[in-house]
Amino acid sequence: MKLFLLLVLLTSPLPAVSTSSSSFNPDHPLRYDQADTLAYDLSSPKSPEEFSAYEKRVKSYDMYSEPIGPILLSAPKSSPLPSPTTSHILMIDAGSGGSRLHIYEHLERKFNILPPPLTDVTTDSRWTSRLKPGISTFDSVEPEYLPEVLAEYLSPLLHFAQKVLKDKKDSWEDFPIYLKATGGMRTLPTEARHRIIDAVRSLFNNEHPEFFHNPFGFESKEQIRVISGEEEAIYGWTAVNYLMGNLLETSYGSGTVSSPPNKTYGALDMGGASTQISFYEPHEDILSNLFKLQLGEGKHWNVYAHSFLYFGVNLGRERLGARIVHQGGENKEEEETPHGEFYNPCLPGSYTTPFSSSIHLNSNGLESWKPSSGNASYTVTFYGGEKSGSYEKCSGLTDSLLRLESNGWCNFAHGGDCSFAGIYQPPLPSQSLNFGEFFAFANYLHLWKFAKLPVKASIGELKKKAEAICEMSWAELKEYDKAELNGKTDDDELPNMCFLASYAHSMLSKGYGFPPATNITVASVVGGQKIGWALGASLYEINSLPWEYATSQAERTFSWAGVAFNIGLLLCCGVLSYKVYQERQKTQAMTKKHEKRYQYESYGSVVEEAGLLNE
Repeated sequence: MKLFLLLVLLTSPLPAVSTSSSSFNPDHPLRYDQADTLAYDLSSPKSPEEFSAYEKRVKSYDMYSEPIGPILLSAPKSSPLPSPTTSHILMIDAGSGGSRLHIYEHLERKFNILPPPLTDVTTDSRWTSRLKPGISTFDSVEPEYLPEVLAEYLSPLLHFAQKVLKDKKDSWEDFPIYLKATGGMRTLPTEARHRIIDAVRSLFNNEHPEFFHNPFGFESKEQIRVISGEEEAIYGWTAVNYLMGNLLETSYGSGTVSSPPNKTYGALDMGGASTQISFYEPHEDILSNLFKLQLGEGKHWNVYAHSFLYFGVNLGRERLGARIVHQGGENKEEEETPHGEFYNPCLPGSYTTPFSSSIHLNSNGLESWKPSSGNASYTVTFYGGEKSGSYEKCSGLTDSLLRLESNGWCNFAHGGDCSFAGIYQPPLPSQSLNFGEFFAFANYLHLWKFAKLPVKASIGELKKKAEAICEMSWAELKEYDKAELNGKTDDDELPNMCFLASYAHSMLSKGYGFPPATNITVASVVGGQKIGWALGASLYEINSLPWEYATSQAERTFSWAGVAFNIGLLLCCGVLSYKVYQERQKTQAMTKKHEKRYQYESYGSVVEEAGLLNE
């Protein structure tokens, strides 16, 4: 047994020793040089002229553009095919407004370095497919029909993935697929959430082969679920700092990232149903809403992360409409279902639109699902001013959506370290060229693009643009969109741009507490990769996948040489042992022979002595 263990020890390859204290590799085949360049230029501009050149280069990347297309986006014919030597992960972002499938590419998780390095991930921006509406809209479908309805809804996404990965068909089952639902699903009652998620899981587990087939890897129901708001926030932070080249290098090793890293960015995400903020607090002083992020076997990051449900742009606008209906208008005092027309200062001048909701306000002015009387749902008509909207009145309404009056206890318990709606938030990091900057995306992107704001703009600049947008009539707003944006703004979004601009300013300035001079960077793509929580989630999941220890050619050669040497050594030891055994047997035989002779001779002497005595 000892000899066998010795053989295993001698023939096992030694772990390779890394010559660097980090897994960061700028020459990684899947890493984009543009992202690294942006991070370098942004963190250490050497002169105002160089910083200006950086801004121009950022704009040339079209960072804040987002493709506008049909409900289902397909890959153009020019889209490059995936590499035959890489692996993939499929991530479905099931948001409140729609579902997007992202196909990410990464190197196989085979390492000859211990501990294993973190795995890079990338995707071509064209490997994305989008569907509308969101899966939360299927909550009213009868349970017996739900799987088939969802199958028809989700099938185009899987067909898109099969088309992109057609040359890797034999490996499809090795590519895990995830569906992570966000704010829209979080607003549903528990039973409705469970019913929809269970139906999706049954589809991906191929329990309904008559109308749906999933060829990709699905081993655990955890791959299909509603994620928490804090997860959505931390994944957004992960994506931003990964793309800017600040995450993997600092994460390598063990323990916690305790010394302030060279550069990190905060993340601001505004979806349709919820909004998120996340940032690294360099003093390690986070009293609540702390998320400990760990990628693979790397260091932990202590990040402040919080999500505000019902504070996304769509549900925020619905809450604003409910306030207008229940706090003013011709039937303010009537105890019946709201009806009629209501002035909405956030709409452009000379514009009318229907408004439907089930949100009510109780006697304390707080949102409620229970009407004091009448029907739960109602439909009214909103109209804008005669000539324009009103930024002053609109901003007053958007400020009220933050529910700053709920901060009383938070201000008492945490000494004023609060954002809005009674939520604790540590002080924002001081902004400098090396720390404290924030990246914003999602609906911030739509606003920045429409307002023609630069990639990096201050809160003060945002306010001026909001005032200008809100002072337009409906005709002026359409003319502006046609002249400045080639009429590309969605018809549903255009009349709500005043609300979005005012709401974003209220949230950033009075909610999170950014001073007017603070700059926010808004982008869609960095280094060829789209910013969003789905990228951060995929990076986390990839680094949680199993990995293999792969020996190098030199180690394999050394191993076989070691095997041959040890086999020879064992044979020599065996022959030597056999020779020793033979000599030992021969010696024992000689010893026994001599002992018998001695006994015989001794017996003869005794007989002779006995005879003499008898005589």
